[in-house]
Amino acid sequence: MLNELITFLTTNVMLANEYTKKEFWRAEEVIYQYKAPLSPDYFSFIEQGAARMEIFQEGEWVPIHLLGAESFCGIEHFVNEQLRSPFFEYRVMALTDGKVFRVQKNYFLDHMFANPQYMQLMLQQVSSFLVYMTHQHYYSKSTIEKKIANELVELTWMNLGLSPEKVNRMLVFPDYVNESYLAKLLQLDKSEITIVFKKWREEQLLLKQSPIVLDYVSLQKKSSFSEKITTQN
Repeated sequence: MLNELITFLTTNVMLANEYTKKEFWRAEEVIYQYKAPLSPDYFSFIEQGAARMEIFQEGEWVPIHLLGAESFCGIEHFVNEQLRSPFFEYRVMALTDGKVFRVQKNYFLDHMFANPQYMQLMLQQVSSFLVYMTHQHYYSKSTIEKKIANELVELTWMNLGLSPEKVNRMLVFPDYVNESYLAKLLQLDKSEITIVFKKWREEQLLLKQSPIVLDYVSLQKKSSFSEKITTQN
């Protein structure tokens, strides 16, 4: 879908040269940053690679979400400036090398409103992000083990090019989904993740730690979603 969108936005070569740009990034580079009340005058679409969204909270950057191919940066452009929190600040940090397609805000919005297909694409991503954040809040009082299981299950549902590879009952997660990342995301001490992983190794749920390889069916049973999931082997 993103390739079709890029083609749609670059059909007119003269306008494309003026309003769009392709950029490459290296791991750990900041590829997008928003600090109220100022906002970049563009959207950025991830063509290749993976990144994490972080918010600035109590003097440090805290990860809240993973972004992969076909994700976009610039969600604040859909909110009226008068309604934006004056204290909100976030950035998107690259987890891997990658490529981004940048498009000027108004140029993109004009094209999006002219084509319902691309408006639906944006609504789907915004809605998925909202559902993910709602789940995080709703299950915030779960046990540590359940919090970890919930997050890993959620990653298998994300249609962002980040989902772990599924081989029969096994899930093979990308290298950047590790103990350190989970500890920061869930605001836990890394030792708490280590204790749960040790338990999972003994139960043969965790098959390998680097990269993380898990038994999918067993992981689902540990999560808050176990009764809502229809297992697919």
